[in-house]
Amino acid sequence: MKIAVVMDMVDSRCGAVVSAKRFCEGLEALGHEVRIVAHGATGENDCTLDKRRVPLLSWVAKRNETIFAKYDEEKIRPVFEWADVIHFVLQFKMEKKAKKLADEMGKPTTAAIHVQPENITYGGHIERIPYLTHLIYRYYYNRFYRYFDTMHCPSEFIKSELIKHGFKNPNLVVISNGFEPQFRPPEKKEPHDGFIVTMTGRLSADKRQRILISAIAKSRHSDMIRLKLFGRGTKKEKYLRQAKRLGVNLEITDEFLPIEELAYRVGQSDLYVHTGCVEIEAIACLEATACGLVPIISNSKSSATKQFALTEKSLFRANDSKDLAKKIDYWYEHPDERAEYGEKYAEAAKGYTIAESIKKAEEMFLRETERVNRVAK
Repeated sequence: MKIAVVMDMVDSRCGAVVSAKRFCEGLEALGHEVRIVAHGATGENDCTLDKRRVPLLSWVAKRNETIFAKYDEEKIRPVFEWADVIHFVLQFKMEKKAKKLADEMGKPTTAAIHVQPENITYGGHIERIPYLTHLIYRYYYNRFYRYFDTMHCPSEFIKSELIKHGFKNPNLVVISNGFEPQFRPPEKKEPHDGFIVTMTGRLSADKRQRILISAIAKSRHSDMIRLKLFGRGTKKEKYLRQAKRLGVNLEITDEFLPIEELAYRVGQSDLYVHTGCVEIEAIACLEATACGLVPIISNSKSSATKQFALTEKSLFRANDSKDLAKKIDYWYEHPDERAEYGEKYAEAAKGYTIAESIKKAEEMFLRETERVNRVAK
């Protein structure tokens, strides 16, 4: 099968782009041909687009590792003519125009949902405005997603959210973004000082790392805890100041780490915490559980991550640092139970491997291609 994958940029560590590139590599490993349409695409047969600059918005987006691509039909059309199916990863202006072109050409298309409206409202501190989230969902649907029969939903949670907000696409297909095989329980834990608590993710308002820093300061064992945050973002200096003020031992790693190195560092931790209040899936948490770590996860109504919890002891009240501190203390004080549940979490994670997800994506593309071809006849 010949698959074209459309997204604004490829040179980014944002979850949607990272997941899309993994899927491309996996599909190629299964024998499919994949060509990427994006700014920064470097493959021999890829379609490289120019950067689109939008006053103010481009500056804000770049701080979150997002770049907008400029639509160029002359460059895109040959790739679409070649493709059997076209998959859209994001939903910005370039993708909208490219979708219109694909429809004019009669090409099978699918789309993924990777950006929640809550990412916008929480990031802009406007989440309390009534009905705003619903209005953004409707904007997404009316402007872009209503033109697709088949959509990739990374979790049952986001599928239910789409239905709740009026998405009427006939085929909402749940496929986890999946985790790489490098994330697995380590053969042995290296001796280390203290109790290492880890979290991976953008240093941003919606990830709520400030709640974790506050919780550790309130822990009965705060003097023994070493907090390690993996990620980059606009809140780095703020979190470092907060930790210094509260006496929390904090280390932030914001440079890019090879996947083997990240998996090793996560696997050597003692506990994983995920405070993010807005998550379509949160692969970072899944990667940690695949390494045999017990997670403590926010029970936010806007997050799918709580689906990974195997016990109530792995959930805390969203934005409640006091409740999170209690859960951290519980797992600190029960090492045998933590080891037992670590094995359970590693076993449960096996149902979310990237290999399994790629097989499901392959099936989705085949079904959509067959459906469109039947209609065309």
